[in-house]
Amino acid sequence: MDELVFAFSTAGFWKLLPYKEKGLIRENSEVLKKIVQNGIFRKRNELEEDPSFKQIIPYAVISCKEPERSGVRQSQSFYLFRRTSGQTEKRLQNLFSLGVGGHMNPGNSMEHEEQFLNDELKRELFEEVRLLNDCTIEDIEFIGFINDDTIPVSRVHMTSYS
Repeated sequence: MDELVFAFSTAGFWKLLPYKEKGLIRENSEVLKKIVQNGIFRKRNELEEDPSFKQIIPYAVISCKEPERSGVRQSQSFYLFRRTSGQTEKRLQNLFSLGVGGHMNPGNSMEHEEQFLNDELKRELFEEVRLLNDCTIEDIEFIGFINDDTIPVSRVHMTSYS
């Protein structure tokens, strides 16, 4: 069976968001809530080449703040990885990524609100990143959307950035 993924009409995005060909579009959780409430699940293979829909990709930048120690300023580090040549999505092979994310799939809990997106993001984090035993996800804060209509893979995806 084909994987079902969450998508929203591209025209619908540009009615809710100011169009930006490439870059971060800062938004609030009310816009995100409208998108999650009105999105649809469709077969991934039907959407991969259909620019009339954008697949929603929850995406997070992972950071870790080191505590301040004896007068030394607090530092912050970020997770960066290079996608392998064996990656399923051939258009992303060997590219660097400053975060983790993936497609949203129908699950046991079909809450049509921001929590659904956060739950899907946490699922992706646990699938893609090996967290150490003492690591926790302390905060997920929605910042906006990343759009990039300059490359083929991104023309059919919209990244929800946290």
